[in-house]
Amino acid sequence: MINAANTASSAAFAELKQQMALRVADQAEREAEQLKSQADEKRKEAREMAQTARELQLESGQAQSRADLARASLPPEDLFERLEQQFSAIIQSNTDEPQEEQQPQTEPAAINIFGEATGTSINITV
Repeated sequence: MINAANTASSAAFAELKQQMALRVADQAEREAEQLKSQADEKRKEAREMAQTARELQLESGQAQSRADLARASLPPEDLFERLEQQFSAIIQSNTDEPQEEQQPQTEPAAINIFGEATGTSINITV
């Protein structure tokens, strides 16, 4: 009878150990799936960040190209000097003449600046 009780107790203990092992294995499997899911999410985020970085690098390159083009299309400094001289001459001619001798100007003096690289045009009328 004691042997039978020991055998039954040993069998119950073995069954309990087996159930615990199955629970631990199930828990480990759930944790592994969860870690795999997290790793997949991190890989997805990394791909998105890499794509964003490539897009930003492309936009930066395009912005740099536009800036280079804008710098290249700026008129040279001597053009600014010539414009300043023209403005000064126009202003001087308007202020040198006595008031009574001045005749109304029928057409305003105009200067046109055209940026060939950008296709922009600036008209200045004095």
